Amino acid sequence: MAVEVSSINKNLTCHFTRPSPAAPDRAGEFIVINLENLIMKKLILILFLFILSSPVFGGNPFLPKWKASCDFEGTSFDLSFVSKSMDPTEDDMIVKLISSIGKELTIPIERALYSSRAIVSDEKNICDKIGGFKLPNNQVLLWLSRDDRPRWDQLSLVLIDIKRMKTIYIKQNIGPIKDPTGNTELTIRKKNSGYEIRLEKEWLKNTGGDSAENSIEDWMFIEVVDNKISYKWSD
Repeated sequence: MAVEVSSINKNLTCHFTRPSPAAPDRAGEFIVINLENLIMKKLILILFLFILSSPVFGGNPFLPKWKASCDFEGTSFDLSFVSKSMDPTEDDMIVKLISSIGKELTIPIERALYSSRAIVSDEKNICDKIGGFKLPNNQVLLWLSRDDRPRWDQLSLVLIDIKRMKTIYIKQNIGPIKDPTGNTELTIRKKNSGYEIRLEKEWLKNTGGDSAENSIEDWMFIEVVDNKISYKWSD
């Protein structure tokens, strides 16, 4: 409030006047509006990245804990994959076979990040989320996908005796699984006394690029003989 003082007829007179409202700070408003826009853009970006990381958009997620269920001649069992740290990127998953009555067998396989991977095959698969083939003498051959980032996943095979709850043989790093989409299924077919699977045989070099087309696949022959797993490139 402003005060004006004047002398009229020798009397002191005070005039009170109300100041006009201050003009709005346009520069301040501009800064606030731009700050709000920046925050909104960041929120949209975070939401977009979250959607892309979901299983629907991002393929197989890196789960810290998951299981595959199997059925061997009416006897059910599970394969559990659990990250010890609950952070699967630490490559510390422990694989266990769990019987229908709760008996457990820790598979002495390399601790790593294992992802579920379905299969396409002319042989009956007794498991979901992984490959599992019934063999003679109560044996089961398990086909596992081990993360080998930044390269393709590697194929690992485990031979178990389901009745005795025993690991018979393990073979790892058999070959890269070409997987440009993140959820490519294993292609396996029966051949003679074993199986053939499509794996990467060669990475084409000096192409000027680094795309999935550089990955050249072929058939790998896999066989179980005398309780041991052998493999070689098919003729």
